[in-house]
Amino acid sequence: MSFFIKEKGNMVEKESTFGFVPIIKCVGFECNMKCEYCFYHQLEESHQSMNLEVLEALIKETYQANIHSPMVNFIWHGGEPLVVGKKFYQKVVELQKKYNQSQKQVTINGLQTNGTLIDEEWVKFFKANEFQIGISLDGPPEYHDLYRRYPKGRGSFKDVMKGIKILRKNDIPFGIVSVITDVSVYSPERMFRFFVENELYDIKFSRALGRDYYDGRLLKFAPNPDEYGNFLLQILELWLEEDNPQLKITPINEIFISLLRGECGLECLFSNKCDRFWIVNPDGSVHACISEGIGEKWCFGNINAGSETLIHSSVFQEFQEMVTDLRKSCLKCKWYNICKGGCTIDYELEFFSQEKRNVLCKTFQRLFQKAEEKLIQYGLV
Repeated sequence: MSFFIKEKGNMVEKESTFGFVPIIKCVGFECNMKCEYCFYHQLEESHQSMNLEVLEALIKETYQANIHSPMVNFIWHGGEPLVVGKKFYQKVVELQKKYNQSQKQVTINGLQTNGTLIDEEWVKFFKANEFQIGISLDGPPEYHDLYRRYPKGRGSFKDVMKGIKILRKNDIPFGIVSVITDVSVYSPERMFRFFVENELYDIKFSRALGRDYYDGRLLKFAPNPDEYGNFLLQILELWLEEDNPQLKITPINEIFISLLRGECGLECLFSNKCDRFWIVNPDGSVHACISEGIGEKWCFGNINAGSETLIHSSVFQEFQEMVTDLRKSCLKCKWYNICKGGCTIDYELEFFSQEKRNVLCKTFQRLFQKAEEKLIQYGLV
């Protein structure tokens, strides 16, 4: 999600009154695909789309809550957010202009799509309204089509690449979110070369998540933390060997930037600002971003009640306390200023609530150590 939380020019978002970044599930679970690792398959299907009343309340509250920030971020997510249609986003832009009253705040719309529905009309809209696009692409076809398929089983790789071609033809910048699975985790060089050879230079690697709700075992598509760590360590080496300043790989770039700065950067993974990222569902209900896949847990209320009401709710207060409590054991760690305890979703609280540990802790310690060794080798620290 933090793929879209960026600097624009020389501006960096300031700490001010409590502001939030909405991750907007404008179509709920609705999607034209049926990816095997999508956690929505474990939940009751819902095809409710966000109505205009909820949309207007959301946009109004987002500007009000971020009134002292130079930038206001909206992240449009799904399901597949393009399913809702172009008229919905035309209304989004109209309402953003209405509630950005000073017109001095920069509005950033990030949209994460599977890429299969992109056409010339969508691209015309993206360009006119400066939408930042993220494309889900899990590497070459033998990895991508393994899990990212249509309901009848056909792989989506060719359609995604067609969407990318249309974006490029129209000079629309975009980034890639690539999910690492139980198969691709053993082929870091194949994955790396695929993206470089296709000049896909803005990549974010994420691990496939999923455990059996009865016994906590990892589901077949989910690599374990050690496997994921080995993958990222090899990607780090390949990235350094490539020596291409255009090539940005998250979380590798962020690790080096954070080490050089001596503190965490903009990537939400290492920011310890879990309470700032709010999932907003079609009915206006607002959840913490770690609520993905666990139903009503950590529901702060409804956006129609106003953001001030939500941040003073008992659930929100409890969530903030929980996030802080989880990190108490991290405070003496050498890397704490860099990672801030990592992402709360990686504590996998529905399975390991008593352990209070980030399952990727050792993974990232290995990465921090390797990155620091490289910076020392290059005489940069």
